[in-house]
Amino acid sequence: MVEKYIKQVRTINIILLVTDIIVILFSIFFNYNCVAIISDYQINVVYSIVVMIIIVFLLSMIRRSNKKFLLEVRNKPLEEKLNMYKNINLIKFIYYDAITIITCLGFVLSGNNLYVVFPIAMIVLFILNFPNKKKVYTDLDIKQELD
Repeated sequence: MVEKYIKQVRTINIILLVTDIIVILFSIFFNYNCVAIISDYQINVVYSIVVMIIIVFLLSMIRRSNKKFLLEVRNKPLEEKLNMYKNINLIKFIYYDAITIITCLGFVLSGNNLYVVFPIAMIVLFILNFPNKKKVYTDLDIKQELD
């Protein structure tokens, strides 16, 4: 049963990872073939600040939701734990995806190469959060239930 849920979460992870890679490649292609849309320095700085605030907010939401999840899941049955785990990972991956899209949009609009760093960091986070059996057992503390 655990393997089925791991497979589902991996599938979601791979789909969103491929989506991120496509968005990054499209934004790089678009940026190098077109002129930056926002050329005003002040607007670019304001957009950069807004993007950084959104990134910090989304990353803090990921951390907060993971802590809340780990507290809620302790006394649940196995099937419910796995469903909640799949949902929390889906939310986490969507937040990573949102950060990638927002920063790629900033890259396309401003032409600032700094925006490329964040999507690459999100891809690294996707890869680091790739679900495996050991991670699921550790996160959900279900080892003793299966032995």
